[in-house]
Amino acid sequence: MNTVFSYWEMNRFDEPIDFTIIGSGFTGLSAAIHLKMTYPRKRVVIMERGVLPYGASTKNAGFACFGSISELEDDRTHMSDQEILDTVRMRYDGLLTLRSLVNDGHMQYNSCGGVEVYDSKVQFDEAYAQMAFWNDALHDITGGLTFKVIENSLPHFYPKAIKNRYEGALHPAHAIHSLWALAQKLGVEFLCATELKSFEEHTDFVNLNSSLHIPIKTKQLLLCTNAFTENLLPDLDIKPARNQVLITKPLAINPLDSCYHFNKGYVYFRAIHDRILLGGARHISTQENTAAYGNTDEIQQYLTTFLAQHIAPEAEIEHWWSGIIATGAAKKPLISKRSDKISFGLRLSGMGVAIGTLVGKRLAELHIE
Repeated sequence: MNTVFSYWEMNRFDEPIDFTIIGSGFTGLSAAIHLKMTYPRKRVVIMERGVLPYGASTKNAGFACFGSISELEDDRTHMSDQEILDTVRMRYDGLLTLRSLVNDGHMQYNSCGGVEVYDSKVQFDEAYAQMAFWNDALHDITGGLTFKVIENSLPHFYPKAIKNRYEGALHPAHAIHSLWALAQKLGVEFLCATELKSFEEHTDFVNLNSSLHIPIKTKQLLLCTNAFTENLLPDLDIKPARNQVLITKPLAINPLDSCYHFNKGYVYFRAIHDRILLGGARHISTQENTAAYGNTDEIQQYLTTFLAQHIAPEAEIEHWWSGIIATGAAKKPLISKRSDKISFGLRLSGMGVAIGTLVGKRLAELHIE
């Protein structure tokens, strides 16, 4: 059934829009907030495909992280050390930016640290051999020793682990809700359940063709669509990747007291509300190179077995879901102007909780004179 808009609604759509942001995740909300704080009298509108953010902002595992040693070492196979450090700095600064906008208590932020666990002494020794290098390299970013060796309390991994003291965890939906509330308080407008299909740039405006099937014009367009950008900007180096996640029923005794990473960060798990959250394993299947939500038998079997054999054999799985992240040849985000009127902040590489707020701020700054 086609929606019939009233005169009042149509008249509102006809009124000039200064900035339209596509996507209401961490990046889009941050961009809108910073634009509205700079230009309180200008009209800022967020167009969101879903009722809730369609991307990974409220579908991730809630890790406020910026990389374990094994993950950083893996990055060295396709990025220079300086590129890695620049990206890590963005993640670290991004968390500070997020925490400056959202109260820690409101988003249940917990500076619990992040622990990388290993299957064997060989894996541990490989990471430990690089610990001094990364502690020295990251000192100017974090201001202290980022990594240290600890005794691992989980019996089904190697007894020593390496902890990142600056990692944390949070409730991503609460964080987004707080950013949403701040944006509304500042006067940002929202068009939810509205998908941008295409756009055309003209001399004085950008015409937006959306699922509303009514003309919408904006002076400036900011794309924060991350993994779902292919149809809008097909030439960019962005590849979608699906991460599947499970959560258990509440446990009488939870063996986890931190955020955990395994196998270069491809597998991750943490405690949340007396439950265990476990996700990832996209590296074992090419089916996960997709922008389609869903769960597959292969990944579910892997994660179910991992939960039973490595973490908590008695745990019962209560719920599954998936999230879609954006990857590419490198993990550095893409923040750029396409033209005088169109820009994008994309490719968060699974670190959107940490980096998204800063990407949004820098994207907004491209439009601030």
